[in-house]
Amino acid sequence: MIRVRDDDVLTPSKEFIKKPGGPAGRFRGIHKLIIQNTEKFIHVPTIVVDDIQAFPEVVEYIRDETEAGRMLPEIHGLEHIDYGARDDETVTDHLKQCKEFLHHEFGVYATKWYTPWGADSPVLRELASELDLELVGVKDRIEPSEVVNAFKHNPTKAREKYSDCEIMIHWWEGGANKLDFLTKEF
Repeated sequence: MIRVRDDDVLTPSKEFIKKPGGPAGRFRGIHKLIIQNTEKFIHVPTIVVDDIQAFPEVVEYIRDETEAGRMLPEIHGLEHIDYGARDDETVTDHLKQCKEFLHHEFGVYATKWYTPWGADSPVLRELASELDLELVGVKDRIEPSEVVNAFKHNPTKAREKYSDCEIMIHWWEGGANKLDFLTKEF
């Protein structure tokens, strides 16, 4: 199964705040694209805890979709900040608050911390580990275009290589070309 890491859920996007349905509608639309292929994809929204609370309908939606087995919410951060520039106490406090929020609101025990801005260091990894979290930065990220191109050129080989990987998107990214992999036949 391919994990679709969806970052920045749900930071207020200037582009989508003005559109019908707003950020909540865009997020639900992305999720619906992902679950068209539930045997191939699982939606992994990375939650910005302070921001998502402005969208209680999205919190409820994620709770329902998580209970139905169509989402696996994980931590992005309490705020959408560079945690590499914060002191250890702040990072630990934020991660604890995030873990509590995800457990309380979605009934999950977070296992991964998908850092904003790709923050990554031995110190951040240790702080995450102390809270039973795996830090996942962006160093080894797989872009959707890489997967799409691989399937275009050699579907058999691509299926072997990408059958259990994680690709990264942002719910607010525009353009069908960035997300058209969700509708491809793999």
